[in-house]
Amino acid sequence: MPDAVLLQPPPGNLTGPLAAPAYLKAYAQAHGFHVWTCDIGIDAFGYLTQSQQIGQLVAKADALRQRLEAKGVLEPFEQRWYGLLLMSKGFGLDPMCLAQTVAGFKDTQRFYDYSRYKIDCKTLDAFFRLLRAVYYPTMITPWEYPSVHALKRADAVRLHLDGAINPYVSYYQEVLIPKVAAAQPEVVGISMSYATQSVQALVLGTLLKQQLPGVHITMGGAYLTQWVLLMEEAQLALLFSATDSVVLGEGEIPLVQMLEGGTNSAALAVVPNLIYREESSGEIRRSQALVFTDLTQQAPPDYSDLDLDAYLIPEPVLPYLLTRGCYWQRCAFCQNRIGGYRPRPYQSVPVDKALVELSALSAAYHCRHFHFCGDVIHVSDLQAFSQSMLAAQSPFYWHTNLRAEKDFTPDFCAQLAQAGLTSVAMGVESGCQQTLDNMDKGLDIPTLSQALRHLYDAGVATQVTAIFGFPEESEAEAQLTVEFLKHHIHSISGFEVGLLLVLPGSVMHNDPQRFGVKMISYEQTLLMTPEPLWKAARRIPLGALNRLYEQLGRLEAASCLINDQPYVGALGANHSLLYFRQGPLILKRVRSLEGLAHQEVHRIFGMDRRHRQVAEVQPKIPRLRFSYTIHRSPYLHERAHFGTAPSQQRRSVTAGRGWDYLLDPINIPQQIHPEGRKMLAGIDGRRDLKTVLEQGRQEGGMDDVMFLIQQVVNGLVILTDKAETT
Repeated sequence: MPDAVLLQPPPGNLTGPLAAPAYLKAYAQAHGFHVWTCDIGIDAFGYLTQSQQIGQLVAKADALRQRLEAKGVLEPFEQRWYGLLLMSKGFGLDPMCLAQTVAGFKDTQRFYDYSRYKIDCKTLDAFFRLLRAVYYPTMITPWEYPSVHALKRADAVRLHLDGAINPYVSYYQEVLIPKVAAAQPEVVGISMSYATQSVQALVLGTLLKQQLPGVHITMGGAYLTQWVLLMEEAQLALLFSATDSVVLGEGEIPLVQMLEGGTNSAALAVVPNLIYREESSGEIRRSQALVFTDLTQQAPPDYSDLDLDAYLIPEPVLPYLLTRGCYWQRCAFCQNRIGGYRPRPYQSVPVDKALVELSALSAAYHCRHFHFCGDVIHVSDLQAFSQSMLAAQSPFYWHTNLRAEKDFTPDFCAQLAQAGLTSVAMGVESGCQQTLDNMDKGLDIPTLSQALRHLYDAGVATQVTAIFGFPEESEAEAQLTVEFLKHHIHSISGFEVGLLLVLPGSVMHNDPQRFGVKMISYEQTLLMTPEPLWKAARRIPLGALNRLYEQLGRLEAASCLINDQPYVGALGANHSLLYFRQGPLILKRVRSLEGLAHQEVHRIFGMDRRHRQVAEVQPKIPRLRFSYTIHRSPYLHERAHFGTAPSQQRRSVTAGRGWDYLLDPINIPQQIHPEGRKMLAGIDGRRDLKTVLEQGRQEGGMDDVMFLIQQVVNGLVILTDKAETT
C-alpha cells in the first residue's frame, strides 16, 4: 500500500505529464516511502472518451437540443448553449471519429502531416464542444476549465461538486476515489499548478474529505502558492474546506516530513513551507520556515506510475528540471516568489548527474525528447551541459527557457544546436528600451536581436513572449514591440504577446508606487485569487490594444502558424517541440503550405484569387471525409450563436419558419440551401468534379460553387485523382 497518493487534477496536459508529481514521488521514495501518482487529466480523458460515454453524451445533447427547440424562444443565456448543442448533433454522426483522432495523434506519419493533424485537432475540439454542450454553462477545452477567479464566489465554486455541470465528477466517484480508498494512503496530495486547475482541485479535495475522512489531504502547486500569499481568514476557510494543509513552494521536504512525523498538529508544527489547521483550536497556522530542495541530492523524476502511451503524442516528451529558480530575479512583473517575496535561489543539477539521469530516463521510457522546464538556465550551465552532451554523444533533443545574453555568439549557438537543443522560449517583453528599463529587465535591444538571430541561424527554433500594458507605456512605445516582431520575424519561429498582470509575489505588487501603479484592488476578487484589478497614472487604452493586436493577427497570418495549447504552434507545447525537430522554419513552412493548398483548391476549380472563372475545372474526384446530415433548426443559428454582444445585451430569439443547416463531426453548422444539398448528394467518390458542379451551376450558380469550395477548405470534402471502387 502506498504511504501517499499524489494527484494532478484536470485540466492537465493531454500530450505529456507534468514534472512536479514525478519529482515528489522520486524524493519520497528515496527516503523510504512508497508513493503512487496519477495524472487525472489524461486518465479522465480516457474515461470520458469511451464509446459508451460518448454515446451517452450525444444522447443527452440531443435531448437538450430538442427541449430548447420545443420552447420556441431562446433567452439570451440559452443562445450559445443551443449553438453548442446543434454542433454536437454533427459530432454524433461518426462514433469512431474520435478514436481515429486519438490514434492519429499517436501515429508518427499522420502527426507530421499537418493537413491531417489539423483535422485531428478540429475533431478533438469538437469533442470538447460536446462536453460544453452537455455540461453548459461550464466552458471546457483540452487546456481550460473555469477557474476560481472566473467564478468569483465560493457558492459558485461549490456548484461544481454537481456532476450536472462538472464532467469530471463521475470519474472521481466511479473510478478515482475507489482507487484511492483501496490504496489506504496516509496522505493525499493535490496539485494546483495552474489557475484552470483551481476549481477541480477544490472539488476533488472536498469529495475526498467527505468520503475518506481519515486521510490527510494536502495541496500545493505554483498557482496555489501565489494565491495564499494574500489570503485572509474568509478565503482560507474556503480552501480548508477542501484540504487539511497547504504547501508553499517546493514540496519534497514537507511531504517527507509529513510521512515521517505524522499529520497531527504537533508534528505539522515543525514541517517547513506549510500552512495547516490546528486540531484543537481550529486556527490556521503558518510555518515560519521556508526551505528548498538541494538539486545535488534530488532523485530524478519518476514517471513509472503513468501510462505514457495514453498521451496524445507519437513519442514522449518528458519534463526535467536541469535548474530551479532564476539567476536574474529582478524582473518587476515576475511572480515567482514565495514567502515574504523571497525568490527561490538559483541552482543547477551537476552536469554529470544530469547526464546519468537523462540517459536512465531515456532508456526507461524510450524517450528522446526532454523539456527543461525550469525558469531559465544560466549561460555557464548551458556551456558546461552542452559540452558534456557533445563529449558523451548523447542522442537527446531538448527545449528550454533562455534569457537573452551577449554570450549567445554564433559559435556558442551552433554548439547548443549540435548538443541537441531544438527550440527555446525567450522573454523579449518589449521592443522599447525605456519599457525594458522600467521592467528592470537588464536587457538592451541589440542583445535581444543578436541572441535571436544567432540561435535561429544555428537551427534552433525561437518562441518569444512579450507584454503589452506596462505602467506608463504609451501606444507609440507598445507599437515598438510590434515593429520589433515584424523586423525580426526572420529570426522568430513563433510569438505570443500577453497583457500585464500585477501578480502577488511580484516586485510591482509589493512596491506599486515605484512603478506608477496607483491602485491594486481585490474588491471584485472576493476570494483573493492572484489576479487583482490595477490602475496606473498612465496606462495604454483599450482601443490602442485592439489596434496593436490587429497588427499582430496580420503578422501571424502572413508569417507563422500559432495555435492554442496543446497544439503545434503553442508556446512550449509538446507538439511544438516535436515539430521543431524539423527546424526553426517549420511553423512558417506550415503556414505557407496552407496558403498554397488554398490556392490549389481555387486552381482545381478554375478560379483566380478573386473567384473569377478563368480556366476549366480539373477532373478531380470529390469524396466525403465524414458523414453529414441536414438539420432544420427553428432558430437562425447565426443570430442565436455568433453574436458578439454579451448575454445581457442580447435579445430573445423566436422560432421562425426554419432554416436548414449542414452538420458534420468537426465543423460549426453552416446554413445550406437546396442547391447545396443536391451538390453534396451528388458526391459519391466516383463522379468527377465537373459533373458534380454542372447541376449546381445550372440551378444555383456561383454561390453554390463557392459553397463546395468551402467544404473542401473545411475538410468535409476531399479531392482525389482516382475514383473509388464499389
